[in-house]
Amino acid sequence: LADGADAVIQEAGPLFLCLPNGEVLKNGQKERWMLEYELNYWKDVKPPSDATRQRLEESLWAPLERLRSGFAPTEEVAVWWAAPEAVSLWGQAMARESFAVLDDFLPPSDARALAEAIQRLKPKMSRGQTDSELSASGRGDMVLWVQPDDVPEMGRLVEFTNAL
Repeated sequence: LADGADAVIQEAGPLFLCLPNGEVLKNGQKERWMLEYELNYWKDVKPPSDATRQRLEESLWAPLERLRSGFAPTEEVAVWWAAPEAVSLWGQAMARESFAVLDDFLPPSDARALAEAIQRLKPKMSRGQTDSELSASGRGDMVLWVQPDDVPEMGRLVEFTNAL
């Protein structure tokens, strides 16, 4: 919206929705179901209260960050989130909150290798699809089904995900 409404209308079409995160859902006149979906979604989404944010910061995010930033790999524990104290924290969060965020889940070198593999595979990817013709038109992701053995850079991701 920084370039003005006319620029947005030219790019997004006459019916668009500016989402709370700043994204613009374009061409709503063609894809009315997407507008309805987003409006219903954002109507029902309730941001966490200040008390909830504070509780999560104190009980989960700050302690995990202290463990992550102070972690030194050993022969027994190669990644920070597998350390017993970290497992206890994120395990309790999963039980209590039904989610946990594990920053630096992959070591940086593994994350870079995986990102490079994804870039290498992009030409082979195709637009994501669903079994619904209507909803498939709203997908913008790119998909390629691969076997982990065919993309060795996925090895640590698979290994670590299985370890959880």
